Amino acid sequence: LLFIFCVTSANGQEFKNNPDLHKGEQPRLLGPSNGSTLTKYTRQTTFSWNPVQGAKAYELKVEYNDGQWKELKKIKVEGTRATIDFIGDNPGRWGVRAVYENNQTGIWSPIWVFKYNTAAKEAKPKEGNKNEKMGKRQK
Repeated sequence: LLFIFCVTSANGQEFKNNPDLHKGEQPRLLGPSNGSTLTKYTRQTTFSWNPVQGAKAYELKVEYNDGQWKELKKIKVEGTRATIDFIGDNPGRWGVRAVYENNQTGIWSPIWVFKYNTAAKEAKPKEGNKNEKMGKRQK
């Protein structure tokens, strides 16, 4: 059983309930990867996802956990990526949903988690003798 309804506002604008919009494709998340540990000190985090057919924009929701989950950002994005400054060395989670005409929204993507550990150091290659690197031996 399927109900479709149409409402006309006082100014004559029509709003239709289109159930197909809410059943639509979920955005497929690309990054940061689920379960990843990020080490960049500035904590500028770029979130990206694949486009959804018919979407006019996307809603990105990012939360952090400093003992309990709190909303950091909930923003409307016209493309398929957004960069925000994350808070502290905390766990985070994020998700995206499509926004269609008349601001109707689709289904939330799966929620992915990540964490920051800016104290972690990346392994740096040992610096050898410059002459050895260039293929020359020292006497």
